[in-house]
Amino acid sequence: MGDRQRYWKLGAGEVEGLSYAEAKLINWDVRCSMGDGSALVGVFAYRHGTPVGYESVSGVSYYHNHVDDDARKRVTAELRSRYGGKPEEHSERVILRGSEVPYSGAGIASLARALESMLGAEAVITLEFEGLTQDEQEAAGLPPSKLLPIVGTRSRGGG
Repeated sequence: MGDRQRYWKLGAGEVEGLSYAEAKLINWDVRCSMGDGSALVGVFAYRHGTPVGYESVSGVSYYHNHVDDDARKRVTAELRSRYGGKPEEHSERVILRGSEVPYSGAGIASLARALESMLGAEAVITLEFEGLTQDEQEAAGLPPSKLLPIVGTRSRGGG
């Protein structure tokens, strides 16, 4: 494979129509900041699992900061209804162990819109790929203006 590419500050409308190679999306994040920005919820997934201690746990996860119990319960319920899994709390993170994980642009955009509606906040999406060629990036419809190169990264396989 090759370098990594991070596309950031994307909106749900920009992401829903993308048609990239889902196997090359290695992680994504949907962040909603509320109020003055100190309260936030960020739903994310890592293709190789979320690190918890020395274990890598598969499933959708979210982190929260200055969010009340009611909002956390609503986010957990929404994620469970969409993806299943068993919620596990780890400090400011909640992991839905064994849940399904969306990797399509439409699936991630749908989640972002649901969070916007639930939390009353705009969702900002980040997508990180590994090994997308320039042609694949263009064919997928990924906006070059939102590309944040990750300098010096190579896949585990070498190069």
